[in-house]
Amino acid sequence: METHKMIRILLVVVNLFLAGVSGRSFGPPRGACRSMDPLGHTNSGQSSSSLGFTVTPSKLTVSPSETIGITVAGTTFRGVFIQVRNGPTAVGKFSSPSSGFQVIDCFCGSTPGCNDAFGHRGGAPKGNSVTATWTAPDNCNGDLTVRATVVVLYSSYQTGITAKIRCEQPTTTAMPTTTMMPTTTTMATTTMMPTTTTMATTTMMPTTTTMSTTTMMPTTTTMSTTTMMPTTTTMATTTKMNKITATMESQSKTTEMKPPACSDFATNLPEKYNTSFENLSFNGWTNAGDNEWRRNQGKTPSYSTGPNSASHGVYYLYSEASRISAGTKFILETSEDLTGCFCLHFEEQHYVNNRYRPHHILQIYVGNDQKLKIDEKTTNWKSYYVQVKTTKLVKIRFVGTRGWSFFGDMAIDNVYLFPGECPQ
Repeated sequence: METHKMIRILLVVVNLFLAGVSGRSFGPPRGACRSMDPLGHTNSGQSSSSLGFTVTPSKLTVSPSETIGITVAGTTFRGVFIQVRNGPTAVGKFSSPSSGFQVIDCFCGSTPGCNDAFGHRGGAPKGNSVTATWTAPDNCNGDLTVRATVVVLYSSYQTGITAKIRCEQPTTTAMPTTTMMPTTTTMATTTMMPTTTTMATTTMMPTTTTMSTTTMMPTTTTMSTTTMMPTTTTMATTTKMNKITATMESQSKTTEMKPPACSDFATNLPEKYNTSFENLSFNGWTNAGDNEWRRNQGKTPSYSTGPNSASHGVYYLYSEASRISAGTKFILETSEDLTGCFCLHFEEQHYVNNRYRPHHILQIYVGNDQKLKIDEKTTNWKSYYVQVKTTKLVKIRFVGTRGWSFFGDMAIDNVYLFPGECPQ
């Protein structure tokens, strides 16, 4: 009996050791869908290219519903997680995974089976590359981002591996040709040829025999020929072309009045600013105010003044309102200047006490321009989007201002910057 007990204990220890070196044997957890960080691993992930992994789509430009291959390659790995993002959510559908891999539902909502992510199955080594089969969505149009995370060992992994894809609608060429050339020809010919002949003969024969002969043969011939051949050619093509030209000029004027499109901007957008604050480094965001945004998990220290847990992952940032004066500023900003056309997404919980005014205030600034102001109470996490279109180099700032009471802490989580227009 003691021998059997020792064998069971050794099996448990071996299993725990294997889990320690290979990570989650069942594959990427659903809780990592948003951040794509290996949940539960140590904070030694590589956010740069130091492990040497790359992600490469087989085509850089695709059409809606087109199927391509996406290859992740580097050294021997045990775990992988791949998504194609349009903003903060995954799009398209993965299919036909080979042995040792699986498709995963991440952003399906109430409809399972969307297969919008690709990952490993089991903790055994997978070789040094894998190609996932991905199909573009039916209605895609614009820039998409391929994102990948690779786990080599439990404490060694690389995040933020990206590549760009552009989805474009197929080009339709219309060549309508309208030609109208009615020709009217009138040929009126009038011929008048009246002929009058008079032959009068008078013969008088008296005894003296006189023969007088008078012959009159007047002939009048009138030949009046009138030929009218007016030819009228009406080319309605000229009129039609004039209308088309006027329409094109009108459309040109209308186009000139539209705001510039995202394609008119040169966008500088490092991947490092996409974070749910699972790492101590804040992924490129820095504190710059009177007081610091603090990283926290679970409840905030003061009772009933902030979130009970993070929106995504384990950690979030919050502004501690205790033991500081009203008007204190909490500023979180990008560590470098950005430019172009992109969207800022974040989630915020604004836990304030309605008895005390003014409330705490959270403002979003692009350079010196305020883009959003939040001062109403929310007890649940709420998503916000802020559109940025600028040719200047600017910093993005979260500016929190402490109100009159310590009752209430502002919190932010799941921050992403992605190129293009914000969703409507």
